[in-house]
Amino acid sequence: LQSLVDPPPTIDSKPENTVAMLSNERSAYLPRWVKTVDENNLKQQQQQLIQRTSFMKKRNTIAFLPQYAIASVVTKPNSDDTITPEELEEGQAFLSFQEKKKAMLKSGIDFTLEEVNTLLTQDPTFQYRVQNEPDTKFGAIFSLEGLLVDMAEFQMEVWNTVALENDYTPPLMDYVRESQPFNARKVIEDIFRWEYGVVEIRNLTLCYHAAAKELFGSIVESTAATSQQRPHDERTTASGTETDSDTTLTSLPDIANNTSGPEKSLHEKYFPLVEGARKWLDTLKNINMPCSVISHLDRSTLDSLLTITGLSDYFADDMRISATDEYDDERQKYLGAALRMERRPDHCMVFDVSPSFSLAVHEMEMRAIAMMGLYHKYELTTADVTMPGFDEMTVMNIRQLFSDVTYEVDEERVRKKPRSYRPVMAKQESHWD
Repeated sequence: LQSLVDPPPTIDSKPENTVAMLSNERSAYLPRWVKTVDENNLKQQQQQLIQRTSFMKKRNTIAFLPQYAIASVVTKPNSDDTITPEELEEGQAFLSFQEKKKAMLKSGIDFTLEEVNTLLTQDPTFQYRVQNEPDTKFGAIFSLEGLLVDMAEFQMEVWNTVALENDYTPPLMDYVRESQPFNARKVIEDIFRWEYGVVEIRNLTLCYHAAAKELFGSIVESTAATSQQRPHDERTTASGTETDSDTTLTSLPDIANNTSGPEKSLHEKYFPLVEGARKWLDTLKNINMPCSVISHLDRSTLDSLLTITGLSDYFADDMRISATDEYDDERQKYLGAALRMERRPDHCMVFDVSPSFSLAVHEMEMRAIAMMGLYHKYELTTADVTMPGFDEMTVMNIRQLFSDVTYEVDEERVRKKPRSYRPVMAKQESHWD
């Protein structure tokens, strides 16, 4: 990386002289991955160095990029990897939007609001792409627990298991219901107030995740086993041939689409959808607005839960943020969701049910929409909009929410003065005419 910051060497007009100079001084100026060129193939090495000469002329623009964008390109994991002439010829391919986006998502470091805004600056073609669908320029971020899925029964059973294993008093149902939007660490320390030590809280958190994963796995297995034990006439294919119950496995979408039977009541008991949530998601899907979901569950559990509840059609695989992503706080989760949706933070709205989420949302220049249910309206006054439920939400509410957002105006149209018209007096006709 230091070679990209240092001033480049003087480039001779003749490529042969430049190759010789770079060959002598490449340890000082060239990155580490250029040294991995095969020494036996001298002709290929000279061709790569000549192409590297043209690339070094443009490297002054690389110095202004974030470190993760540089490291994602100039660092090769294996020392045996060689750089092909095609890669050197396309040396600035990583400057594209998608490459920088992948670099930020895979870097594992925190990124700031300024970096996300710089990356997500609307390109000239964006306005034309959303001209016919103006609502697609916005993005919606949803919290899973408590907002879309009522997981109070599931978490109540998990917390009872944790309390019995660690000799704590089982929590009340009201506390568990209010703790749905928060992670396990905050629930243990601030809501249940079981422990305040770092080590004890960490042990209880690990115990909670282990119990939740075990309970979720048992629910899925029992649901699949129950659906397989159907009457003999129901285990037939469309052609009339009987299927083998031992080899036929029920997939998670089949469980979600089943409308009757004990397996339906089982997953509805632990993971019922909030009233109006599916209808509102259908509305956003019809207007092609990108949506992202945030959850405290791990990625595998989140994917299975979205499939069981039938919400996987609304959130693509790359639009899901889980505990596996290892974001430090809620701000990083919101920025990560905006980056995945490719929408600027000031064009995103966050749906949640907790009183404290709007503070982090406003710091990221987003809009906060609070849903009543777990908390009262007077506890959600910091949000931009407080709604009693999804049934009250309309697309017009979103447009009014972003009505104060100023967009980029074409400078050429601003410079043009409006055409002046000479005032014309209308002829007044008398009553006798």
